[in-house]
Amino acid sequence: MENQEEIINKLIAEYKQLFRILKDWEIKFEDDNHYYDQCCSNKNKKAVIYPVSMETNMSDYVYHELLHICQADLRRGSHSERREKEELFVMDLCKIFEKYVVIS
Repeated sequence: MENQEEIINKLIAEYKQLFRILKDWEIKFEDDNHYYDQCCSNKNKKAVIYPVSMETNMSDYVYHELLHICQADLRRGSHSERREKEELFVMDLCKIFEKYVVIS
């Protein structure tokens, strides 16, 4: 049986590929016994996702935290760089929506 770290690292690798703006990011799991239920990022495109402390769907948790990291990236760069990243992000969200959400 996989532990939380193994599950989260697999999900990070899987979901990171969905967002082109995260391609240059180093994102990893870290259990420092201090932070839970959140992520943090720095200006060097490095981010950490911390353990989750409650019973939850790990897939949803990791996806949620990756969206926070995407938002952090969207706030960086010149106006034109931010606009370009925003467009890529929205296009990627549309692809995800089209692939995983059934519209009736």
